[in-house]
Amino acid sequence: MIIEHFDLSAFLNGLLGIITGVIFNYVPRLRKEKFQKLQKELLEVYKDVKCLIQIESELLQKSNMSKIQARKGFTISKRCEPKQLANRIKELESK
Repeated sequence: MIIEHFDLSAFLNGLLGIITGVIFNYVPRLRKEKFQKLQKELLEVYKDVKCLIQIESELLQKSNMSKIQARKGFTISKRCEPKQLANRIKELESK
């Protein structure tokens, strides 16, 4: 009877060790993969915004309109300024 108890205890310890190993290795890996995927998507968004700003400047030149007139009624954050976009793109590409 005592031997059976120790066998069950060893089995449970082994099983808990396996479960703990899976949780501590698998979950952080999933988080890292999701984080990397989000970084990649964010990089694409920044590149798209940069292209849209270039398109805007070309259209403004062709239409002889000022940026203030063109952006009237729209709020664009400072993060969309070309210098900040370029810095953020460099940051994300280096990761």
